[in-house]
Amino acid sequence: MTDDEFLLAFMGCTLPNDQFHQRDHLRLVWLLIRRLRFEAASRAVTAGIRRFATSNGHTDKYHETMTQFWIGVVEHARQSRPDIDDFDEFLAVFPQLTDKHLPLRHWEPDTIFSPAARATWITPDLLPLPW
Repeated sequence: MTDDEFLLAFMGCTLPNDQFHQRDHLRLVWLLIRRLRFEAASRAVTAGIRRFATSNGHTDKYHETMTQFWIGVVEHARQSRPDIDDFDEFLAVFPQLTDKHLPLRHWEPDTIFSPAARATWITPDLLPLPW
């Protein structure tokens, strides 16, 4: 699927839920940051994930702290290598982004998996974020 097809399918909620995994979250963030810049991309990703979750009957699965973490970490990596214009190359240079447990370096499990962290941004309680 091309980048445009992927974005249209995700934003239109026609992408099958079982085809939206960690790598797809990263792709979504990376594409939108490159196209919209950080602030607008952050709003678009947040709204898009909420809409996608709702359309798939999983409104309760949206997680604000995780969403903002992944947006921030992708932007941090992208800023260090703005010359990369291919998503696969981006992941090859930053393979740690594919580790879905990366947030656990910054938050205690009880904190990151709490209802409060799901509902609103919670500051890391283990390791400060590098941005």
